Amino acid sequence: MSEISTIGIDLGKRLFHVVGLDARGAVVLERRCGRSGLMRLLGRLEPCRVGLEACATSHYRGRRLGALGHEVVLLPPQYVKPYRRGQKNDLRDAAAIAEAVSRAGIPAVAVKSEAEQLPATRVRVRAGQVRARTVLASGRRFEPTRAAAAG
Repeated sequence: MSEISTIGIDLGKRLFHVVGLDARGAVVLERRCGRSGLMRLLGRLEPCRVGLEACATSHYRGRRLGALGHEVVLLPPQYVKPYRRGQKNDLRDAAAIAEAVSRAGIPAVAVKSEAEQLPATRVRVRAGQVRARTVLASGRRFEPTRAAAAG
């Protein structure tokens, strides 16, 4: 197998799709794996540039991958979308992330530490509690918002 220089990972709840590119930009790795399988796979590879779409869980994954020696780049989703070819699916999303990471000039999001993520988590939890209390006090039926239900 050619040496992998860039990896794009499409994060999911249980399954992750991984696409690896060589220095010329050719796809040399396409794999679907679970949580532990992802860490085993990336632990066996030489340190390289790993791209993830920025979301709440990407910071955790970024910290874990950084500990393995990889250079982690978190990209906002709106900068990844133009690189996707064809219909949207997880494997094509991973390929688009790998492609976007290899381009210069795309702004990246810094990987946050646990201490940096904690205040935002507290704000979201408190806002949900205040909303639930307000709904219960007004006598309406409480229905969690889509974002709160997704967790």
